[in-house]
Amino acid sequence: MNTNEIQWKLHDGNITIDAKVPGGVYGSLMDSGKLTEGDFYYRFNDVNYRNYSYRNWTYFTSFEVPSNIWSESRIILEFLGLDTISDVTLNGRLVGKSFNMFARYIWDVTSYLKKESLQTLEIEFQSPVEWSRKAYEKQAQDYEVYPDCVPSSYKGECHVNHIRKMQSSFSWDWGPAFPNMGIWKPWNLIGFSTLRIKDILIFTKPTSPIVVFDVAVINKEISGKLRVDISTHTYLEKKINVTPKSSKFFIEVKFIILKGVMKTWWPNGYGNQPIYNLTVTWSADNTHEENHKTIIVGFRTVELDQSFVEPETKEFGHHFRFKVNGVTIFLKGSNWVPSHVLPERMNQDYMNRLLIDAADTHQNCIRVWGGGIYESDEFYK
Repeated sequence: MNTNEIQWKLHDGNITIDAKVPGGVYGSLMDSGKLTEGDFYYRFNDVNYRNYSYRNWTYFTSFEVPSNIWSESRIILEFLGLDTISDVTLNGRLVGKSFNMFARYIWDVTSYLKKESLQTLEIEFQSPVEWSRKAYEKQAQDYEVYPDCVPSSYKGECHVNHIRKMQSSFSWDWGPAFPNMGIWKPWNLIGFSTLRIKDILIFTKPTSPIVVFDVAVINKEISGKLRVDISTHTYLEKKINVTPKSSKFFIEVKFIILKGVMKTWWPNGYGNQPIYNLTVTWSADNTHEENHKTIIVGFRTVELDQSFVEPETKEFGHHFRFKVNGVTIFLKGSNWVPSHVLPERMNQDYMNRLLIDAADTHQNCIRVWGGGIYESDEFYK
């Protein structure tokens, strides 16, 4: 289902505005003209605009379910990112709750949908500042968790360590506080009748990559064919029969790529970075259902070497170094903080420019800072 064209609105009980999804409250307030004192980064606007983060905000929309989805046995509602504390309601019924900005939420909504009717979807977000304060007060009845607040010079908010959210959104030494809320990543409504491939993980060994598929299935025995293609060559074609004990599980397959068939990926300055398209396709028996997922992959091995500096005497302790494809790498890199204080406003062109600049200055390592976000697939590509 194409959810990009669905129009959302946003309200706090007093004002109602158009909302961009993916997006956040602050971004929608700026787009609607409610933030009248200029850009987010201008002077003290982090403080001037802070009151919006103390309110609860609700996203709401209505949409039609395409006919091709109605024909499937199972229909799921998927949100790739909800920031952060929310109740999700479909047609007046609670579907689920979110407590983690970084988690993907998937709910079976087959029984929640109404045929021949518009579907109404609401997501009510709680103020992250108020929720964190209440969580702190509850925890403090047993013992306090420190630090309880950022330094006063940051002009930020307290108790961010009680919420699973971008920690710098309550301020940090390098940036202002904008405790945002919103549907900050894409969402979708998906129907399927046998098996759906959610994720592909690949673990490269010197001779035999291991590919792990994270899949969802309907609750019945299924059979079909799984195929792995790398670029234009098929490396695996396997018949699979599944009798699931639950609706979530992993399928692991191994296959061997002969040495020299695929070119090896190297860090910047040590060689080239050839990448390949790896596609996994599922074809169900006795039906026309087929789904596939493609990732890009570079074939390399990475290991942390903690061997003794002097194995015989063990006098000088251990190494702490990385080896790629068996070669010790001298790391040269930077610390990456979020490229915008509002994650949904992180611009891909700007991100690409920063990473290209890092490569042009001979860096070969980027450390994703822990107080930000799990970066996007585009970042890692």
